[in-house]
Amino acid sequence: MIGFLSIATEPVSGLSLAQFKREMIQMTSRNLIRILALTSLISGVSAMPIFAHASTGAGADTGTGESSVRIPRSDETHGPADSASTVKAPLAGVQPKKNMFDELSVTIGNETYVTRASGTHSTTSFNEISARVRKKSQGPLLSAAIDAGASIAANANNYSNIEVPEAYFQLNVPKTAHQLKREEAGLPVTNHIAVTAGRKKERWSGLDSDWSLGVVQPFNKFDALRPTEQGLVGAFADVGTGAANVLLFASPFFVPEQTAPFEVKNGKFTTSSPWFAPPPDSLILIGQQRSALYTIAMPEISEVVKNPSYGARLRVADPSGEGFYIQGSFLRKPQNSIAISYTGQLSISEGTTYGDVTIKPQVVYHSITAADIGYTTKNLALEFAALNERPDQPTLTPGLTTSHFNNATMLSPSVEFRTFTSKIWGPKLRISYLNTIGGEVIPVGEYAQNGNLLGQRTTFRRALSTSIESTLHRSTNWSFNASARWVEELEEQGSVLMTDFGVGIGDSWKVSVQADLIGSQKPTSYTETFISKFRANDRVAGRVTYLF
Repeated sequence: MIGFLSIATEPVSGLSLAQFKREMIQMTSRNLIRILALTSLISGVSAMPIFAHASTGAGADTGTGESSVRIPRSDETHGPADSASTVKAPLAGVQPKKNMFDELSVTIGNETYVTRASGTHSTTSFNEISARVRKKSQGPLLSAAIDAGASIAANANNYSNIEVPEAYFQLNVPKTAHQLKREEAGLPVTNHIAVTAGRKKERWSGLDSDWSLGVVQPFNKFDALRPTEQGLVGAFADVGTGAANVLLFASPFFVPEQTAPFEVKNGKFTTSSPWFAPPPDSLILIGQQRSALYTIAMPEISEVVKNPSYGARLRVADPSGEGFYIQGSFLRKPQNSIAISYTGQLSISEGTTYGDVTIKPQVVYHSITAADIGYTTKNLALEFAALNERPDQPTLTPGLTTSHFNNATMLSPSVEFRTFTSKIWGPKLRISYLNTIGGEVIPVGEYAQNGNLLGQRTTFRRALSTSIESTLHRSTNWSFNASARWVEELEEQGSVLMTDFGVGIGDSWKVSVQADLIGSQKPTSYTETFISKFRANDRVAGRVTYLF
């Protein structure tokens, strides 16, 4: 549920707070990128080339990162708003202990929203504790994976998060004697068949994953600025031969995206989360502005879960992972976000007239077609990605106010530079652009004059993203990692700056620091888009993690 939020600003040295924040975002992002690149270069002079820097990016079939206060692992790629929940994972460079898990960790920390008014929510500072378990096993016949985490804030009500991005079993067709000989010789095995059941992340669309849009795979939006990508639930068949790879997907089940937590008490939405924007306290009903009391008419769980989906992906790429590649995907599935419709009527209680509003969630289908084409080497990755979404429309009945979803076409070129790939500290610079054509949400029905309660369907519509990340230093007992990302939302004249810095101590501890700034040139009364809605959510966070 996305509603309206307005935060007042005060002048700061002749500038409004919004202008001041925007200047700070642009200045800080430029300086951070310069400092980070320079620091990487200096630290590399004394760094030992223990092993080559892993190559991922526009051409990698790897999924996205999961944690907000860290640098992604070497086998991850990420977009401008990846990684969000308070379920944290370890920093790259912190080697996991040799136990049965790839990761088993506990984290404690604090997240403080420095510019949010304290009266808006019960607290602006959250003391968190979280845990994560991650394990991926690979056998000749059977493989399995689990990635799960949970977090809770000790000083806030209803501020907990549980997520399971992946949990699956995979049956592999046994390799032939010829394939085993190629493996022993260190040559790629191009022919394979695998069948998977469970929840599994795949790179269906580079645009969708890198920009964290959540069109194909659902996202956990407990932290809407840094959402974590979750896999689809169902059965997968993966068949590869030579340079071609086909992935088939089918499922009788639907698992929607996770949002920020909220409750409805006495007709009003309440939340401890800074990332939940409630609907307006009043609506225009029968031609007059009325105070609104809300009720949610929750559908049966079976009505939500029992919605089938299917899809297919064809990818043609060199087995070495370098050179040209092309990929096409098609899926028919429910939209990950539940559509919201509502009815309203006037009621009288103790002499007060108010609007009695009943919200009716609906599952709405859409068809998705995506295509990626690119070229990747050890030092460079180029990609052009496109995605077309054709939504069905919610059921429109008399007295029901709902939304019409326009078709959307999204285009995204990107380039990634990987310098000093022979060094462990080699920095990685990524520049990408997103343009959305269509995709508007248009209110339809008796109370359409109240506007769109959903807000825009994706976090960004027309934006430029620049990011840099690097290992600054790594030795037996210490590792230092840093990243910075600046997103300029051109359509709504807003900016986002996200920074992360982490220190790994031995094989058991990590300390991580995060800072995010959000700014918009729109008037404070304008809260129709993501950045304008959450412009008050500037924050800093610090966490300490112990890896068992």
